[in-house]
Amino acid sequence: MQTVLSWTSKLLASLFVASVLGSIVTVAAGQTIMNSTYLEGKLRSTNAYGRLAAALADEVAQQPAVAGNQQAADAINRIVTPAVLEQTINPAIEQLALYYQGKGPAPSIDLSGITSQIQAAGVPLPANTTFVQPTRLVPDSGTNKTIAYPGKSIAGVRVAVLIMSVMLALALVAVSWLRHKWAALPNAVITIGVFTALLAMICVVGSSLITRLVQLDAPSNAFAGIGRDVATAIAHDLAWRFGLIAVALLAVGIATHVLVAKWPHLQAATPGTSVAPTPLQ
Repeated sequence: MQTVLSWTSKLLASLFVASVLGSIVTVAAGQTIMNSTYLEGKLRSTNAYGRLAAALADEVAQQPAVAGNQQAADAINRIVTPAVLEQTINPAIEQLALYYQGKGPAPSIDLSGITSQIQAAGVPLPANTTFVQPTRLVPDSGTNKTIAYPGKSIAGVRVAVLIMSVMLALALVAVSWLRHKWAALPNAVITIGVFTALLAMICVVGSSLITRLVQLDAPSNAFAGIGRDVATAIAHDLAWRFGLIAVALLAVGIATHVLVAKWPHLQAATPGTSVAPTPLQ
Protein backbone atom coordinates (compact mmCIF):
# COMPACT_ATOMS: atom_id res chain seq x y z
CA MET A 1 0.00 0.00 0.00
CA GLN A 2 2.80 2.42 0.90
CA THR A 3 4.49 1.73 -2.44
CA VAL A 4 1.32 2.62 -4.34
CA LEU A 5 0.88 5.79 -2.29
CA SER A 6 4.53 6.72 -2.87
CA TRP A 7 4.22 6.43 -6.65
CA THR A 8 0.89 8.24 -6.56
CA SER A 9 2.48 11.06 -4.61
CA LYS A 10 5.31 11.38 -7.16
CA LEU A 11 2.86 11.41 -10.05
CA LEU A 12 0.65 14.03 -8.42
CA ALA A 13 3.68 16.16 -7.55
CA SER A 14 4.91 16.05 -11.16
CA LEU A 15 1.51 17.03 -12.51
CA PHE A 16 1.21 19.77 -9.89
CA VAL A 17 4.56 21.25 -10.91
CA ALA A 18 3.57 21.24 -14.59
CA SER A 19 0.15 22.77 -13.97
CA VAL A 20 1.45 25.56 -11.71
CA LEU A 21 4.18 26.42 -14.22
CA GLY A 22 1.51 26.56 -16.90
CA SER A 23 -0.53 28.89 -14.69
CA ILE A 24 2.44 31.18 -14.12
CA VAL A 25 3.25 31.43 -17.83
CA THR A 26 -0.34 31.97 -19.00
CA VAL A 27 -1.08 34.56 -16.30
CA ALA A 28 2.13 36.42 -17.17
CA ALA A 29 1.21 36.37 -20.87
CA GLY A 30 -2.28 37.64 -20.11
CA GLN A 31 -0.88 40.54 -18.10
CA THR A 32 1.82 41.50 -20.62
CA ILE A 33 1.93 40.55 -24.29
CA MET A 34 -1.83 39.93 -24.45
CA ASN A 35 -2.71 43.15 -22.61
CA SER A 36 -3.20 46.26 -24.76
CA THR A 37 -2.75 48.68 -21.83
CA TYR A 38 0.58 47.05 -20.98
CA LEU A 39 1.79 47.19 -24.59
CA GLU A 40 0.81 50.85 -24.92
CA GLY A 41 2.74 51.60 -21.74
CA LYS A 42 5.83 49.87 -23.12
CA LEU A 43 5.56 51.86 -26.35
CA ARG A 44 5.50 55.08 -24.34
CA SER A 45 8.33 54.05 -22.00
CA THR A 46 10.62 53.22 -24.94
CA ASN A 47 9.70 56.48 -26.72
CA ALA A 48 8.42 54.39 -29.62
CA TYR A 49 5.92 57.03 -30.77
CA GLY A 50 8.53 59.77 -30.92
CA ARG A 51 11.04 57.59 -32.73
CA LEU A 52 8.38 56.35 -35.15
CA ALA A 53 7.30 59.91 -35.92
CA ALA A 54 10.90 60.88 -36.68
CA ALA A 55 11.40 57.77 -38.84
CA LEU A 56 8.25 58.37 -40.86
CA ALA A 57 9.08 62.03 -41.33
CA ASP A 58 12.59 61.12 -42.53
CA GLU A 59 11.17 58.53 -44.94
CA VAL A 60 8.97 61.13 -46.61
CA ALA A 61 11.67 63.81 -46.55
CA GLN A 62 14.05 61.50 -48.43
CA GLN A 63 11.64 61.01 -51.34
CA PRO A 64 12.94 62.68 -54.56
CA ALA A 65 9.80 64.81 -54.87
CA VAL A 66 10.25 66.19 -51.36
CA ALA A 67 14.02 66.20 -50.78
CA GLY A 68 15.41 69.69 -50.27
CA ASN A 69 11.96 71.26 -49.81
CA GLN A 70 12.15 72.89 -46.37
CA GLN A 71 8.52 73.95 -46.48
CA ALA A 72 7.43 70.36 -47.07
CA ALA A 73 9.72 69.11 -44.29
CA ASP A 74 8.23 71.63 -41.85
CA ALA A 75 4.71 70.54 -42.83
CA ILE A 76 5.57 66.88 -42.28
CA ASN A 77 7.09 67.56 -38.84
CA ARG A 78 4.03 69.59 -37.89
CA ILE A 79 1.60 66.86 -38.94
CA VAL A 80 3.47 63.67 -38.00
CA THR A 81 3.81 64.04 -34.23
CA PRO A 82 4.13 61.44 -31.45
CA ALA A 83 0.70 62.41 -30.09
CA VAL A 84 -0.97 61.89 -33.47
CA LEU A 85 0.69 58.52 -33.95
CA GLU A 86 -0.29 57.43 -30.44
CA GLN A 87 -3.92 58.30 -31.15
CA THR A 88 -3.72 56.32 -34.40
CA ILE A 89 -1.79 53.27 -33.18
CA ASN A 90 -3.38 52.66 -29.76
CA PRO A 91 -6.84 51.72 -31.14
CA ALA A 92 -5.13 49.17 -33.41
CA ILE A 93 -3.31 47.66 -30.42
CA GLU A 94 -6.56 47.45 -28.47
CA GLN A 95 -8.22 45.79 -31.46
CA LEU A 96 -5.26 43.39 -31.65
CA ALA A 97 -6.00 42.20 -28.09
CA LEU A 98 -9.66 41.70 -28.98
CA TYR A 99 -8.72 39.88 -32.18
CA TYR A 100 -6.53 37.44 -30.27
CA GLN A 101 -9.55 36.68 -28.10
CA GLY A 102 -11.71 36.03 -31.18
CA LYS A 103 -13.81 39.16 -30.60
CA GLY A 104 -13.14 41.16 -33.71
CA PRO A 105 -11.50 41.41 -37.14
CA ALA A 106 -7.76 41.44 -37.74
CA PRO A 107 -6.42 44.92 -36.93
CA SER A 108 -4.27 47.15 -39.08
CA ILE A 109 -2.67 50.55 -38.62
CA ASP A 110 -4.33 52.96 -41.05
CA LEU A 111 -2.48 56.24 -41.53
CA SER A 112 -4.85 57.52 -44.21
CA GLY A 113 -5.86 60.46 -42.02
CA ILE A 114 -2.24 61.56 -41.72
CA THR A 115 -1.78 60.95 -45.45
CA SER A 116 -4.68 63.27 -46.26
CA GLN A 117 -3.26 66.03 -44.05
CA ILE A 118 0.18 65.74 -45.65
CA GLN A 119 -1.23 65.84 -49.17
CA ALA A 120 -3.47 68.77 -48.25
CA ALA A 121 -0.33 70.63 -47.17
CA GLY A 122 0.97 70.22 -50.73
CA VAL A 123 3.45 67.42 -50.02
CA PRO A 124 3.38 64.64 -52.66
CA LEU A 125 3.51 61.07 -51.36
CA PRO A 126 4.80 58.28 -53.64
CA ALA A 127 2.81 55.04 -53.73
CA ASN A 128 5.54 53.09 -51.92
CA THR A 129 5.54 55.35 -48.87
CA THR A 130 4.66 53.76 -45.52
CA PHE A 131 1.84 56.27 -45.07
CA VAL A 132 -0.09 55.15 -48.13
CA GLN A 133 -0.83 51.48 -47.40
CA PRO A 134 -2.39 50.19 -44.13
CA THR A 135 -0.06 48.03 -42.05
CA ARG A 136 -1.54 44.68 -41.05
CA LEU A 137 -0.56 43.69 -37.49
CA VAL A 138 -1.13 39.93 -37.84
CA PRO A 139 -0.37 37.49 -40.67
CA ASP A 140 -3.17 35.78 -42.52
CA SER A 141 -3.82 32.54 -40.60
CA GLY A 142 -6.38 31.17 -43.03
CA THR A 143 -8.82 28.82 -41.34
CA ASN A 144 -6.55 27.86 -38.44
CA LYS A 145 -8.42 29.44 -35.53
CA THR A 146 -5.88 28.23 -32.96
CA ILE A 147 -3.29 30.45 -34.63
CA ALA A 148 -5.79 33.20 -35.35
CA TYR A 149 -7.05 33.45 -31.77
CA PRO A 150 -4.16 32.47 -29.44
CA GLY A 151 -5.48 34.81 -26.73
CA LYS A 152 -8.75 32.90 -26.63
CA SER A 153 -6.83 29.64 -26.32
CA ILE A 154 -4.56 31.07 -23.62
CA ALA A 155 -7.55 32.32 -21.63
CA GLY A 156 -9.11 28.85 -21.71
CA VAL A 157 -5.83 27.18 -20.80
CA ARG A 158 -5.29 29.65 -17.95
CA VAL A 159 -8.61 28.78 -16.31
CA ALA A 160 -8.07 25.05 -16.86
CA VAL A 161 -4.59 24.95 -15.36
CA LEU A 162 -5.64 27.05 -12.38
CA ILE A 163 -8.46 24.63 -11.57
CA MET A 164 -6.15 21.67 -12.19
CA SER A 165 -3.48 23.13 -9.89
CA VAL A 166 -5.96 23.47 -7.02
CA MET A 167 -7.30 19.94 -7.51
CA LEU A 168 -3.80 18.44 -7.70
CA ALA A 169 -2.72 20.33 -4.58
CA LEU A 170 -5.72 18.95 -2.66
CA ALA A 171 -5.02 15.45 -3.97
CA LEU A 172 -1.35 15.73 -2.96
CA VAL A 173 -2.35 16.86 0.53
CA ALA A 174 -4.75 13.88 0.81
CA VAL A 175 -2.06 11.39 -0.22
CA SER A 176 0.42 13.01 2.19
CA TRP A 177 -2.17 12.60 4.95
CA LEU A 178 -2.51 8.92 4.17
CA ARG A 179 1.26 8.44 4.08
CA HIS A 180 1.93 10.68 7.09
CA LYS A 181 4.72 12.21 5.03
CA TRP A 182 4.34 15.89 4.17
CA ALA A 183 7.54 16.67 2.28
CA ALA A 184 6.04 16.13 -1.19
CA LEU A 185 4.18 19.43 -1.35
CA PRO A 186 7.04 21.73 -0.21
CA ASN A 187 9.43 19.82 -2.51
CA ALA A 188 7.05 20.47 -5.41
CA VAL A 189 6.91 24.17 -4.53
CA ILE A 190 10.73 24.31 -4.49
CA THR A 191 10.84 22.61 -7.88
CA ILE A 192 8.38 25.16 -9.28
CA GLY A 193 10.55 27.95 -7.89
CA VAL A 194 13.63 26.52 -9.60
CA PHE A 195 11.89 26.21 -12.98
CA THR A 196 10.45 29.73 -12.65
CA ALA A 197 13.94 31.04 -11.93
CA LEU A 198 15.10 29.31 -15.13
CA LEU A 199 12.34 31.12 -17.04
CA ALA A 200 13.63 34.41 -15.64
CA MET A 201 17.16 33.53 -16.74
CA ILE A 202 15.95 32.62 -20.22
CA CYS A 203 14.25 36.02 -20.55
CA VAL A 204 17.41 37.82 -19.39
CA VAL A 205 19.71 35.85 -21.70
CA GLY A 206 17.28 36.18 -24.61
CA SER A 207 17.00 39.95 -24.27
CA SER A 208 20.77 40.27 -23.96
CA LEU A 209 21.32 38.20 -27.10
CA ILE A 210 18.82 40.31 -29.03
CA THR A 211 20.56 43.51 -27.93
CA ARG A 212 24.05 42.19 -28.74
CA LEU A 213 23.37 40.35 -31.99
CA VAL A 214 20.66 42.50 -33.59
CA GLN A 215 22.21 45.89 -34.31
CA LEU A 216 19.48 48.07 -35.83
CA ASP A 217 20.41 51.59 -34.77
CA ALA A 218 20.89 52.89 -38.28
CA PRO A 219 18.16 55.30 -39.47
CA SER A 220 17.29 52.92 -42.30
CA ASN A 221 16.40 50.28 -39.72
CA ALA A 222 14.47 52.55 -37.38
CA PHE A 223 11.25 50.54 -37.56
CA ALA A 224 12.97 47.24 -36.75
CA GLY A 225 14.98 48.99 -34.04
CA ILE A 226 11.81 50.16 -32.32
CA GLY A 227 10.42 46.64 -32.41
CA ARG A 228 13.66 45.25 -30.98
CA ASP A 229 13.72 47.73 -28.12
CA VAL A 230 10.08 47.10 -27.20
CA ALA A 231 10.66 43.32 -27.26
CA THR A 232 13.76 43.74 -25.09
CA ALA A 233 11.84 45.85 -22.57
CA ILE A 234 9.08 43.24 -22.38
CA ALA A 235 11.65 40.44 -21.90
CA HIS A 236 13.28 42.35 -19.03
CA ASP A 237 9.90 42.91 -17.41
CA LEU A 238 9.00 39.23 -17.71
CA ALA A 239 12.36 38.34 -16.18
CA TRP A 240 11.59 40.52 -13.14
CA ARG A 241 8.14 39.00 -12.78
CA PHE A 242 9.39 35.44 -13.01
CA GLY A 243 12.30 36.25 -10.71
CA LEU A 244 10.07 37.66 -7.96
CA ILE A 245 7.72 34.69 -8.22
CA ALA A 246 10.68 32.29 -8.05
CA VAL A 247 12.07 33.97 -4.91
CA ALA A 248 8.67 33.79 -3.22
CA LEU A 249 8.16 30.14 -4.13
CA LEU A 250 11.64 29.13 -3.04
CA ALA A 251 11.26 30.97 0.26
CA VAL A 252 7.91 29.34 1.03
CA GLY A 253 9.03 25.90 -0.17
CA ILE A 254 12.31 25.87 1.75
CA ALA A 255 10.72 27.23 4.94
CA THR A 256 7.95 24.62 4.79
CA HIS A 257 10.44 21.85 4.04
CA VAL A 258 12.52 22.82 7.10
CA LEU A 259 9.39 22.94 9.24
CA VAL A 260 8.33 19.47 8.12
CA ALA A 261 11.82 18.08 8.72
CA LYS A 262 12.00 19.50 12.25
CA TRP A 263 8.47 18.59 13.33
CA PRO A 264 8.49 14.86 14.05
CA HIS A 265 4.71 14.66 14.28
CA LEU A 266 4.55 15.29 10.52
CA GLN A 267 6.71 12.28 9.72
CA ALA A 268 5.79 8.62 9.71
CA ALA A 269 7.18 6.55 12.56
CA THR A 270 10.24 4.50 11.61
CA PRO A 271 10.79 0.92 12.80
CA GLY A 272 12.04 0.75 16.37
CA THR A 273 10.76 4.24 17.26
CA SER A 274 7.53 5.54 18.61
CA VAL A 275 5.74 8.78 18.04
CA ALA A 276 3.07 10.06 20.34
CA PRO A 277 -0.40 9.78 18.79
CA THR A 278 -1.60 13.01 17.23
CA PRO A 279 -4.68 13.97 15.25
CA LEU A 280 -2.59 13.60 12.08
CA GLN A 281 -1.92 9.90 12.74
